[in-house]
Amino acid sequence: MKSPIDPARLRKIKLLGYLLGAILAAIVLTISFTMVGIERRMDAMESRQPGEGAPGRIITVNGEPLHVRVLGDPLKDATGAPLLLLHGFARSGTEFGKIEAALAEQRSILILDRFGAGYSSRSTDSPDPYTPAGEARMIAALLDQLGVPAVDIIGAAEGGAVALRLAVDAPARVRRLALIDARVDDPGPDFIGWLRGLIPFGARRILLWNDFAGGLSDQAALERLCTDASACAAGLDPAWRAPGTVISGTTDALAAAIAAPHPALRADELKALKAPIVILWGERDGLLSAAYGQRLAATLPNAEFKPIAGAGHVPHLEQPAAVIEALKPFLAR
Repeated sequence: MKSPIDPARLRKIKLLGYLLGAILAAIVLTISFTMVGIERRMDAMESRQPGEGAPGRIITVNGEPLHVRVLGDPLKDATGAPLLLLHGFARSGTEFGKIEAALAEQRSILILDRFGAGYSSRSTDSPDPYTPAGEARMIAALLDQLGVPAVDIIGAAEGGAVALRLAVDAPARVRRLALIDARVDDPGPDFIGWLRGLIPFGARRILLWNDFAGGLSDQAALERLCTDASACAAGLDPAWRAPGTVISGTTDALAAAIAAPHPALRADELKALKAPIVILWGERDGLLSAAYGQRLAATLPNAEFKPIAGAGHVPHLEQPAAVIEALKPFLAR
């Protein structure tokens, strides 16, 4: 026969249960209030509309505003085609600020804020514009509106993947390519989908906003991407942290970009590329090693690999003079 539980002990167990429940409730409430507070900060910061205060032209493509800065006359480039600059994930055309003047001395330039970034649209009505193929179609339509039949492209990071997709899908539009620390394969949609499922949507938005919504101005992001965070910061606008300076919908656009499928280019598609390609790579890139860039160059039929000493993932911010020097043959053709 079991001995009865001591009433005093039972009261202690119940009290402990109540205490643990109260602590858990307090934690949940604290997290909830914190998330609500951060959401309010996000809403206060993300209050500008796409195109508002844009220094360049706003061109509507498929009903969506795209921001492009035009330096020189793209129809009178000395080589017969202008340069199109495509930035990386969670950044904008301003990331080319340290090299654009040197580029403009030799070429006419189109500096695009890619869909979901800069002063361009943040629409999440469809995932298509956030895929490389969908974005490539939008860029082709943009070039049509500008009356530009073909371009040379400098694509950084994810912008390089979009550039390659455009070259594969519309080879007549792309004469040659310069890729800067560009990832062209899918990092693993199944894993990403599984990981996203573990994190509530509200928490995902907060994490994205904290790390990326202001682009590279975030110190932690700078330190991950650059060997010299101060050199990167010097080429970026720090004003995004002030209320009202971020475009409305930025965090949701980042979430849509991550969720959209990014299928890898097939080996046969890459081998069929006729455009000459130069691949620049920061030797100290901590996100994508120089070995990755060398393998990419070996995959492409007309590619030349050029390492940038002392640079991380964004060499055009860290070592702009070295990048311009490495691009000289590309620019002069």
